[in-house]
Amino acid sequence: EKIDSLFEAIRSELNFSPAQVQEWKIYATGGGSHKYEARFWSEMGVHLRKSDEMETIVSGVMFLAHSVKDECYTWMPPTPNMYPNKQEDSLTFEMVTANLESARKPWLVVNVGT
Repeated sequence: EKIDSLFEAIRSELNFSPAQVQEWKIYATGGGSHKYEARFWSEMGVHLRKSDEMETIVSGVMFLAHSVKDECYTWMPPTPNMYPNKQEDSLTFEMVTANLESARKPWLVVNVGT
């Protein structure tokens, strides 16, 4: 399992600086936060901080929108003069950077989970 790789990395860090690892705050969402909570505590002495999944996703989107240029975008139909030599095609859309400050609301945030 991939979670075992995480535990190995934490064990390695725990051997190097145990006091520092004990102060870590590891945030988790979804089923894994419940499934692995006891294991984090029993094997590492680290508490998981469980967070609401959608709230975390929306907070992350807002952080990216304000911190990383062109990270959030929307799909818009092209303007008529965008492709002057092409016949209108209703399936052609342009990717446009979204300005969340002035964008129409509500927004649709899509979370593609594992």
